[in-house]
This record gives sequence, structure tokens and C-alpha cells, in this order.
Amino acid sequence: MKYNNLLFLSVNHICALYALTYIESVNDILSVILYYQICGMGVTAGLHRLWSHRSYKAKLPTRILLMSLASFSNLGSIYDWVRDHRVHHKHSDTDADPHNIKNGFFFSHMGWLLNKKHGRVIEEGKKLDLSDLDNDPVVMIDKYLHPWDDLILCYFVPGVYTYYYYDNFMKGMFLYGFLRWTIQAHATWCVNSFAHMFGDRPFRKNIMSTENKWVSLLAVGEGWHNWHHTYPYDYACSDEGIFLRWNPTKLFIDVLGWFGQTYEHKRKYIRK
Repeated sequence: MKYNNLLFLSVNHICALYALTYIESVNDILSVILYYQICGMGVTAGLHRLWSHRSYKAKLPTRILLMSLASFSNLGSIYDWVRDHRVHHKHSDTDADPHNIKNGFFFSHMGWLLNKKHGRVIEEGKKLDLSDLDNDPVVMIDKYLHPWDDLILCYFVPGVYTYYYYDNFMKGMFLYGFLRWTIQAHATWCVNSFAHMFGDRPFRKNIMSTENKWVSLLAVGEGWHNWHHTYPYDYACSDEGIFLRWNPTKLFIDVLGWFGQTYEHKRKYIRK
């Protein structure tokens, strides 16, 4: 059992419940949802599609932006997140998978964070070539600053924001810190659990990952998981465009591309 993670998760969930007392209007609820979706881009466009799969390239200003959003998300350093995710793809649904769905729904959702890693996960992680991360100064800065950059951006900065606008530091820390983090974390974890257990498998039927539109709605477009595990290098992470598949992350990357900030978008097209 990882007792430090147990404490961290417990504190966040308890404080998230207390944060409900700070909700004064529908606008507060909508603001929290919008904020978690924006921070989620740091996970989906940054940690996942850029650094884990190298499915597109991004210029320095965009990489700094994505690093910042990833720190607001507070789900671990870029380096550690990417290493674990690459192991997950290389050894999906085996003992070497950090959140192996075959160990049950709760384990793949969040239980894996409470347990010590299986020996094979650690072993396979050491075998990976992470030289691309070692050579990215943005990743190395984040690794050096972790966890303090995450803690400051996740909890302290939202408090400063609400102190400035509402003269109430605690409202920001609890609503946009603890509550937003808890909602975003569960939305992200749904990709590991729901999208490996519930949904369709139109592209590869012999793998656990599925197409799940509800997960995509929660996780900023990451629910088209059967496609993603079939073509992990595809920056869209779905077989269709944004008008047929809910995928705000693809739109975000495309908009940055229009401004020349992202380029070399890798894509797998289906001939119909």
C-alpha cells in the first residue's frame, strides 16, 4: 500500500466534498467544469498525445503552455506519466500494465495508485528509451520542479485568483483546486477503467480498450480508445473528425497548428 498516495487522495476527496459549501450559483458549477476541461488539455494534448506518443510536434511556447496545464492538472511529472503510459501501451492488459484492467475495475480506475507497482511494470519501465524526454528542456524543467510546481499551480494559484476577484482565497483553493482536481482526476481515470471495460470494439476485437462516447465527453476527447490502441500514433485518437466524434483536444491541436505552433500531425485514415 502506498500510504502517501492514500493520504493525498483522501485529503483531496474530503476537501472536494467541503468545497461544495462554496458553491453559490450555477455559474460556480459551470466555471469548475470549464476549468477542469481546460486543464485537461495539459493531460490529453500534452502528456498523452505530444509527449507519450509523439503524434505531433509542438514549438517551445506551446510546450511551455502544455507543461503549465499539466502542472495545473497535478497528475504527476511529465517524465513519470509518459514512462508509465508507454509501458501501458507496450504491455496492455498484462502484469506489466500499470493499471491492468484484468485486476478489476477499481484497480484500473484508481486502485493502482494505492498499490506498489508490480515488479514487471518497474522492469519494463527501465527498458524504455526515454531519450526524447531527456532531450526536451521543458520536460526536464518540469521534472526538476516537481512536485512543487504542481502543488502551487493546482491549489495556490486558484486561491490567488479568487482572492483578487472575490476577496476569498479559500473559495479558489477548494472549488478550483480540490473539487476541480477530483473531478478531473476521475474523468482521466475513466479512460483506464470504463474505456477498457464498457463500449464497442470495432477496430480490434481482441483487445480490452473500447469506443466509449461518455468517457470522451468527460475526458476531453479521449474515449475513442479502441481506435487509439489500434493506431496509438494518430494525433486525433479517433477515426473521425471533430464533427462526428467529440474531440476538443484535436480541435485545440488543430487551432494551434493554424498558428504554426503544432506541426507534423500524424494521422491514420480509413479508405471508405
